[in-house]
Amino acid sequence: MSEENGGAVGGEVKKLAHDVLAPLDSQLGFVERFAPLDIAKSKAEGIPLVGIFTAWAAMESNFAESGLAKASNNLFGIKAGPTWIKEGKPYVTFRTREYEGTPNEVTITSNFRKYSSWTASLDDLIKELTTDFKTGGALQALQRGDVGGFLSGIEASGYSTAANYGQRIENFMQQIAHIA
Repeated sequence: MSEENGGAVGGEVKKLAHDVLAPLDSQLGFVERFAPLDIAKSKAEGIPLVGIFTAWAAMESNFAESGLAKASNNLFGIKAGPTWIKEGKPYVTFRTREYEGTPNEVTITSNFRKYSSWTASLDDLIKELTTDFKTGGALQALQRGDVGGFLSGIEASGYSTAANYGQRIENFMQQIAHIA
């Protein structure tokens, strides 16, 4: 169950064409809708590998079927930190599993960013990769076409508390290849 916070921003949310297609009813439906965004953004950012953002979004959002994805268009599980909230940007509050230095998961309540569309979610992820996660070298590796370096960079950046996070993304890349 979610609790929306942060108030309304701009009233009605403008929907993009990909957001008003027939409802998602399969993993293939998600891939067909998200892959064009991935392709366009990858090309714009000079990323020779296509599909990594689709796999990442599918993994984090359960193919856009998670409560967080449905409530907020947040396909990557990006949290809303104090600055985001202080700036009055929209967010939702959800219970989530974290690993916080232990192999045993704990359930905590966290604030997550809320987006107007999947495009906004992907744009924000790219922005985070170029700023907050720069130390992991993830985006630079991706721009070189180095999947292993990208996945290692994401793990090094602290993006997730889950062990083997990069391997999980890679597994979803293989799953997506079989779906499409």
